[in-house]
Amino acid sequence: MMLPSVNAVGPRSRIGGFFSAVLLGCLASLAIASSATAQARPDSARAPGDTTAAAPDTAGAPAPAPRDTTPPPQLPELPDGAAASFGGQVWVYDRDALLRSAAVTLGELLERIPGVIPVQAGYYVQPSEVSTLAGAGGRVEVYLDGYALDPLSSAAVDLASIALADVRRVRIERRLDVLRVDLYTVSPTDYRSYARIEAGVTEPRGNLFRGQFLAPHFLFGPFAGAVERLDTQGYQRNVPGNETGGWLKWGWIRSRFGIEGELRRNTVERSENVPWTGDFHRTDWTIRARGRLAPGLTGEAYVGGSSVDQPVLDSLLTEPESPIAAGTVGTGASAFLADVDSTTLRLASRQAGVRLGYEHGGLWGLGAFRVRSDDALPRSDLDLSAGARLGRILELDGGIRLEDWSSRQLTSTRLRGRLSPLPGVSLFAEFGGGEQGTQFLRDSTGAPLFTDRTGVRGGAELSVGPLSAGGALVHVRADSVAPFGLPFDRIDRLYPGATLTGVEGFGRLRLWGPFSIEGSGNRWTTAALPLYTPQINWRGALVYDGSPLRSGHLGIYARAEARSRGAMLVPAPTTTDPGGIDVVQAVTGYDLFLSIRILDFRIFLRYEDMLHRRPVFDIPDRFIPGPRLFYGVKWQFFD
Repeated sequence: MMLPSVNAVGPRSRIGGFFSAVLLGCLASLAIASSATAQARPDSARAPGDTTAAAPDTAGAPAPAPRDTTPPPQLPELPDGAAASFGGQVWVYDRDALLRSAAVTLGELLERIPGVIPVQAGYYVQPSEVSTLAGAGGRVEVYLDGYALDPLSSAAVDLASIALADVRRVRIERRLDVLRVDLYTVSPTDYRSYARIEAGVTEPRGNLFRGQFLAPHFLFGPFAGAVERLDTQGYQRNVPGNETGGWLKWGWIRSRFGIEGELRRNTVERSENVPWTGDFHRTDWTIRARGRLAPGLTGEAYVGGSSVDQPVLDSLLTEPESPIAAGTVGTGASAFLADVDSTTLRLASRQAGVRLGYEHGGLWGLGAFRVRSDDALPRSDLDLSAGARLGRILELDGGIRLEDWSSRQLTSTRLRGRLSPLPGVSLFAEFGGGEQGTQFLRDSTGAPLFTDRTGVRGGAELSVGPLSAGGALVHVRADSVAPFGLPFDRIDRLYPGATLTGVEGFGRLRLWGPFSIEGSGNRWTTAALPLYTPQINWRGALVYDGSPLRSGHLGIYARAEARSRGAMLVPAPTTTDPGGIDVVQAVTGYDLFLSIRILDFRIFLRYEDMLHRRPVFDIPDRFIPGPRLFYGVKWQFFD
């Protein structure tokens, strides 16, 4: 395997200059803020006898109409379900967390979740996904305001193609059967128009721009729009590519009811020196009506569609008809994807559904039913969940999911419980699993292939004084693992599963004032591991999170982190061994993250793989360059 040489000059030569610029920017901003405060005196503070400015004659002039400061109405929200916690396997990035984050992709948010493994096919803009709990293809689901972003031409959504410019909140639920990601988009909440700009530079050779604009009243309703553009020339200018995202949302909303339309368009262009060169376009649109049906009860009906234009991607096997294990043979994407010409694959799917949510006191319930037009996807699915909270002592929730595929009906179930017998102590247990279809894989008759996974998880959490910690035992049985079906592992077969037993945990200890140490990780104790499942995965950090000024106008968040991922198996088919696998070596990296907030202006820096002692790969022959530097600013405006 040929490894590119590492340019030791790249970002290292710029890091000192950047820190100097950050320091000068902070001092200048503080000086400007202090000067503005000193000079902005009210008229009543003028010295006696000051007649340099005469008051204008306003006799007879009509008084200006007072500005309407009423906030725009909002669509009622459906309840979230289980609360965020390590025991419940729920994590939430709210607006403040997203502003403080320097994540470029959705995958960079997900990789911070314990037990979630990033799989990147190179530098930014190259295909990427995540795996967890012995699951890959078909086990990661992404929803945009309740609309399912189905992977139309693969078994997983390419996370490099999901823009974050329009996202105000991310909720991540790592169930034992799937990893569910809910994206909630921005909406006007203030009577003033709002704009936010994010601009960043990546090294080696890239730049990022994001913009938001929110108008509380535009054509009788609130309007929101966002754009994102990520350009990179790749390592040593040899793998150029870009990602462009655009998003619009408009609504007609009253106090208890509203109609909203949403349109998202993403384009990824990859060129030169990659085996998946070409332009990838995806468009998603939805129209929804949502309202408060009764106290505590919210209902929604929606219709939408998705379409994909991309280059025709063949199986990585040069001889697709090579024999492999019985019952796992696929016929390739062309067997079930329509509208294929010599260079471009065009796919489309329609989706319609209803959602109901109820929340009152400690009780909540959620139900979602959707139908699809594409036979490569489940024709219909029903997802029901409910829970109850008895103060801080007991919490129970569970759910069932039913999917109707063209050849089979699938069932997944889950049940969780949380008990707090003493203040600061929680015990939790969870059981769940079921079958999952893979849109990309088909057997010789054209029927979809399915994977089956069940698991049990139990443990405890402790929160006493400066210490918060938790640990869990995990047992997972997976009969098989599907590849993602993305360009780097587009393989027409299932791979063997495994029965895994392991431990996972997290901890946070406040040391002194704003300083703390924190970490998380997991380890499988069994020897046999399936695809994309390292035996060990952990990260630990020293954190500073505080404000040196009593006013709170200056906020600093700094994080020095070490992270490690063990060696893992990845697909490596050949004509003589279609089920072949390879091993990518363990990775250990050291990162630095810094965010400085001055009022509403933010400066951020992320310096990854600072030492870069050896080349890094998640996929054989797909080099991830290092060290990597990403820095920029974020600022917002109200009109």
